[in-house]
Amino acid sequence: MIEIPYNISAGATTTVILLNAFILNVKYRLLDHTADIQIQAFGSTIDEMFENSAFALFDQIADTGSIRPKGEEKISLESGSLEALLVDFLNELVFLHSTMR
Repeated sequence: MIEIPYNISAGATTTVILLNAFILNVKYRLLDHTADIQIQAFGSTIDEMFENSAFALFDQIADTGSIRPKGEEKISLESGSLEALLVDFLNELVFLHSTMR
């Protein structure tokens, strides 16, 4: 399992959260944060973690139950780290969402 952000709690608590997420098929959870939102996304692969991070983003800004696919968009990004790549990926999704309506 991969978790983002990777630097939250360590040890047994994180292991239990990840195990519960895997068993319950949880895509993400909201974490306490003083500004905006913070999520912890789960996935058994990098691709699944990115997908669940994107789902979490749109789950917070839209009614995901009423969203229907309209097409497909290819995104190609390069970043210096996995964390930066995730941020760039989510920023690109927000840009596409706001410009392609």
